[in-house]
Amino acid sequence: MNNLPARLTSTALRAAVKAGPLTTNEDQMPDPGQINDTRWKKLPEPLASTTLARFDQDKCTANHGISKRAMCFGLSLSWNSMIHGGQEHPTPYASAERMRFLGAFEGVVHARTLQNFYRSEHKFQLNFARENPGVTSAAMAGTRSLLQAAELKGLSLKPVLEDKTLSDLPFLIACEQQGRYRSVDDKALKQVSDAMISSGKGVLAIYSDNQAHALGFSIVKDGKNTLLFDPNLGEFQVESTTLPYVIESLSDTNRLPLIGVQVFASHLR
Repeated sequence: MNNLPARLTSTALRAAVKAGPLTTNEDQMPDPGQINDTRWKKLPEPLASTTLARFDQDKCTANHGISKRAMCFGLSLSWNSMIHGGQEHPTPYASAERMRFLGAFEGVVHARTLQNFYRSEHKFQLNFARENPGVTSAAMAGTRSLLQAAELKGLSLKPVLEDKTLSDLPFLIACEQQGRYRSVDDKALKQVSDAMISSGKGVLAIYSDNQAHALGFSIVKDGKNTLLFDPNLGEFQVESTTLPYVIESLSDTNRLPLIGVQVFASHLR
């Protein structure tokens, strides 16, 4: 964590953790292993029956009296780092331990620092794009920012999807538009799941209307099952053949319409 760019100031790092308002027990995150605690967001199938451990990035900050702020990219990178470190065991006990670490004060600080770097780098890349107009420059800002943030965790990310119709976009369009209505493109979701399986481990980025969301994934050695980490929901083990349906279910549960999707394969640097 020593080679931070000068534009990421000490002020930005100190802002990784800010005191938040006093919270009640209802606002706090239960133990990740207690998957039936009523404080968790209710899960639809197929998620409910494939849950290994629960997590909620908003509630975990409340446990430490820290203000809420999205840190899904930071958490997904931290999770990937743990998986690459040989801690990928797909069992409820191992999953709960991973979630406890990510939700602990140290885990939150690490994730917030990565997320703050991602935001700072993203802002820098967008400013650069404004000075160098072009669809590619602006669209690549988020991708470049994530690649830079991953390096802080000793990870090398590689985007593996591209849209054949709109080649300037650094992600795959995963929806079909008909007037004001959108529907999920099933062929695109099949491409996404195939890319995840061939990548082995990495980050799945979902680009919605005005926001983005990141999840971690790891294909179990035999390829038949996939370990998924959603910072809003927890850790799940699903059959790899059901990935398109599961991705759509995660999108619906998070209320994030699937517009663009990118799979980033991860490797240790």
